[in-house]
Amino acid sequence: MHSRFNIFIVIFATLMISIGSPAFAETLSFKSLGKKAQSLSGELHLPTVGSKPFPAVVMIHGTDFSGERYDFHRPAFLEAGIAVFEVDFHSGIYTNGKNRPKAGKMVPFAFGALRTLRAQPSIDGNRIAIMGFSLGGAITVKSMKIELKNASLNADEKGFAAHVAFYPACKRQKLDKNVIGAPLLVLSGELDSYSDGKSCKKWANDYEQTNPGLVTMKIYPGAHHGFDKKGSHRGSDSISSGGISIQEYNEKAANDSRRQAVNFIKQVFEIK
Repeated sequence: MHSRFNIFIVIFATLMISIGSPAFAETLSFKSLGKKAQSLSGELHLPTVGSKPFPAVVMIHGTDFSGERYDFHRPAFLEAGIAVFEVDFHSGIYTNGKNRPKAGKMVPFAFGALRTLRAQPSIDGNRIAIMGFSLGGAITVKSMKIELKNASLNADEKGFAAHVAFYPACKRQKLDKNVIGAPLLVLSGELDSYSDGKSCKKWANDYEQTNPGLVTMKIYPGAHHGFDKKGSHRGSDSISSGGISIQEYNEKAANDSRRQAVNFIKQVFEIK
């Protein structure tokens, strides 16, 4: 009986490690950078393949602070030998879309996470990417702006080495020639509530004129906002001043976007 129980425990532990279970995560507390420091935290997951120091990606949730996207994307990065730092920019900061800070005000949160990761012996400080969903996607894009970096990091500190933005509401992202030269991948849906199907293409083309090769983009036909989160809902979109937000899971787009994100960061970090 005991031997069977022990075997079960070993199998269970092995399975949980292979899927990147939060049970094996290390919680890191840190401060946001900039003029007004905020107390923040995140969970660091290390791969069971590869060797230290690991490359890493900072994942940033959307306004709803759902952990489902973290759970969906984490295993693929861990299997690729990339550590995942899942941040919490919600607790103690805002309660809903109406009182949360604007994405630009939250960029110092991301740079605080970046500096904290760089202080970890297990992490390669030169290979840290940022990846966000919706609000997190907007933060990801805005973290490329040099003036926002200069307001947080020291002059000798580099920004993120790669950026992946899921449905970042491109029409709200202003074109800025003065950006960090690290590449950006945008993944969004053709039917996105924030009109990413139309605005992202023009936005990326404009960047191509000023910063050739900076932006790579993929728009998924028939996909809505939040296509990588299971379940769907319609509700008041406070960010769009009362517009209707539609979120709908799209399995094909979700699986492909996960693969695209991992492969993009592997390519940037030269991981075979």
